[in-house]
Amino acid sequence: MPKPVEKIADELNEIMRKHPHSCFTLSWDVFYRLTDRERMKEAFLTELKNRCLAKYGLIFMSSANACFVLLDRNFDPPTLE
Repeated sequence: MPKPVEKIADELNEIMRKHPHSCFTLSWDVFYRLTDRERMKEAFLTELKNRCLAKYGLIFMSSANACFVLLDRNFDPPTLE
């Protein structure tokens, strides 16, 4: 049975809490296993994105090759000269 968005957001936050950096990536196969899903609609990803940001201040993004989770803060600003 697929996990609800709230549970997935909780698990992503827990991974971030244990991770030593301000961001991490998941390959799609790992993300599908984490969510216990075989298919995902865009509405699900949008709901997950909104839940992660509202509850934990996490930005969830996805691309063709990976999913990205990062803290919503300026954690590595460049030096501009």
